Amino acid sequence: MVELARFQEGEAGGNFPSITRWVERVRRGVRAGKRFHRVHMMVTEPLSDYVRFECAWAYRHTVAAGEDVCIIAVPEGQ
Repeated sequence: MVELARFQEGEAGGNFPSITRWVERVRRGVRAGKRFHRVHMMVTEPLSDYVRFECAWAYRHTVAAGEDVCIIAVPEGQ
């Protein structure tokens, strides 16, 4: 995924074209009265690069479209 590589290289969060269809689906659904929820359960800390990427880049777009995102993190080793 190109966006993940850009994130890992330290680029500030920007456009994320590969989720455009999902963001539009969420936006249309929310306008129609639907709810979208995403929960990451038992995510260990420290967060993996991918989870940090999701939080820093992807979720800001999906949350802005109306998706509710929750992350339940636990310390490593528990």
